[in-house]
Amino acid sequence: MPIQWTPAQAQAIEARGGSLLVSAAAGSGKTAVLVERVLRLLTDPAAPCGADELLVVTFTRAAAAQMRERIAEALEDRLRAQPHSAALLRQQQLLPLAQICTIDSFCLALVKEHAASLDLPQELRLLDDSERVLLRAEATEEALEAAYLADEAAFRQLGLLLEVSGDDRRLQKLLQRAADTALAQPDPGAWLDALPAEYLRGLPPEDTAWGQIQLGEALERLALCAALASQSEANLKADPPLYDKYAPAFQADIALALRLEQALRRGDWDALRSAPDNLAFEKLNRKPKNCDEALAELCQNRRKLFKKELEKLPKLFCVSAAQHAEDMAVLAPVASNFTALVRDFIVRCRELKARRQAADFNDILHWALDLLVTPGGGRTELALSIGAGLREILVDEYQDVNAAQGLLFEALSRGGENLFLVGDVKQSIYRFRQASPELFLRKRADFAPYDGARYPACLILGQNFRSRPGVTDAVNFTFRQLMSARAAEIEYTQEEELVCGKAFDACDTPDAELHLLSFDPEEEDGVAAEARYIAQWIVGEITKGRRPKDFCILLRSDHKPGMVYAQALKDAGVTAYALESEGLFRSREIQILLSLLRVVDNPAQDVPLAAVLLSPVVGFTADELAWLRSNYREAPGLYHCVRMAAEEGDAQCAAFLARLAEWRRACAVSGIGDLTRWLLEDTALLAIAGAMPQPA
Repeated sequence: MPIQWTPAQAQAIEARGGSLLVSAAAGSGKTAVLVERVLRLLTDPAAPCGADELLVVTFTRAAAAQMRERIAEALEDRLRAQPHSAALLRQQQLLPLAQICTIDSFCLALVKEHAASLDLPQELRLLDDSERVLLRAEATEEALEAAYLADEAAFRQLGLLLEVSGDDRRLQKLLQRAADTALAQPDPGAWLDALPAEYLRGLPPEDTAWGQIQLGEALERLALCAALASQSEANLKADPPLYDKYAPAFQADIALALRLEQALRRGDWDALRSAPDNLAFEKLNRKPKNCDEALAELCQNRRKLFKKELEKLPKLFCVSAAQHAEDMAVLAPVASNFTALVRDFIVRCRELKARRQAADFNDILHWALDLLVTPGGGRTELALSIGAGLREILVDEYQDVNAAQGLLFEALSRGGENLFLVGDVKQSIYRFRQASPELFLRKRADFAPYDGARYPACLILGQNFRSRPGVTDAVNFTFRQLMSARAAEIEYTQEEELVCGKAFDACDTPDAELHLLSFDPEEEDGVAAEARYIAQWIVGEITKGRRPKDFCILLRSDHKPGMVYAQALKDAGVTAYALESEGLFRSREIQILLSLLRVVDNPAQDVPLAAVLLSPVVGFTADELAWLRSNYREAPGLYHCVRMAAEEGDAQCAAFLARLAEWRRACAVSGIGDLTRWLLEDTALLAIAGAMPQPA
């Protein structure tokens, strides 16, 4: 049975003539729409598009494989209906050549094809995640060591600001995060140059990015205060005697909020800074007898909140304009020093990768941009050539691309006129990976609403076909309270709301419920309390005829809570399953490797040394370790016990010390990545890990 497309879905499938941005809400059928659009392009009777003339970009390899499979199945279905169609047979033959891939895969293929023009080695390989972590740690250590040796005043000041005192892990994280953000930009160098420039512009505080944020926060608080006072004044009219007593104070509050708002909009920073310090609140008169007690209490509570919010304002304007200027003068060299440190880290990473003839996906992306974009921002001959062969570029999850990736698509397009971009800014979850939902929002604001005539255009798929009306209503209610342009970069207007697009059978239970639990955190663990409550609730539902498999519990993290919930359900007599995710660094073989690295660095650490000795790599037994400790009680540590036993002729201890000496010699001449690979080979730890029993 053919799918009945909604009018908006049909428009997204059939629109031709220019670029289209599709804002597709959760459950709106965007993947089905994307697949159908590709099929319509391939089977257009008037101007069919070859499968090799499309670039379809998804966010994950699994999504790309699923997309290719669904297109192949749809072509098969059409071929069964039209077995003699030469056009369909041709598209089926071309499908393996179609570029349906992730951004990383596309860039990698492009770079490999043009490696010679980039002067890259033929044996170039991609770093795996663990190797990349180790390499970045090595580059970070080198960059910071060089900075410590240089001992510049600005770097010392940076350390003071970050409270670096014998532990620079915070600085390390900040350094790597800044480098990641820079590398997500089309021109990392220009982005880094712009950072310290902000400190040198000499702007008054109200015109800086920080000042604008503070002013915006103050305006929001004043709007809340004005609303509290206005609502109270309006509600009081229901009780005239109470109104006569309370209204003057609330009217004065409204006037006060208005005066402060006017001062904020004038932007006189020092005046704003002193204004909240001189707040004078009119006293609330005594309430009359026989008034509405509930209304009186409501108004009193609102006034307390009004005062509390206004009294917070001075904290937003924490420095005067003169103090701000002094701070900027002090921070300018610190910012310059930090950006120089970030540059040094990036350079050292590249040098370490070059020695290994390796690269990561940041390198691949920027090499691809070098092939497609000129230093002046124009399109290269290669970009023009590739773009000429692409009828359409379709990008899924566009809200999660970064600025550099966005430039890549623009360079491949025909002047930005053959792009089909699908996404939902409300589902942007990869900002920690430098995703730039601002790209999506900017295009959405700039593109005309779809009317079939003007391009580029924006089309909204707002209907949800997965959830019952009560679920969509609950989501809409929650998001209306939480989402604003300042808090979430988008106003949750009627245009953004989910609309239930499917008819469901009637039921006698709520579609959505909110359960509020109360417990004493000093006496009970919150996760355990919630798990026990949910288990009891599910048992109650099962007694009404539900089945255990009808329930799914979604958690923010399954690391510990998953097992707690599973146990609570089992205790309640409900069969349950939870996937226990130990994580890489908690697995036994990685724990052995980490202990081995610690011992190579410093064998006098008893706990890592005991772990290595007891591991399959060395093979001591617990009894042998106990004998060592009891036989050499005078030794200050386990390492000294081993040495003393070896000096007295213990062959096992002597053999271990010989291996340890060899490992430590390798450590002195190797980087962390090379040392780790060598240790894995020398100890056969990979083979040992492969023979270990898997966790049940």
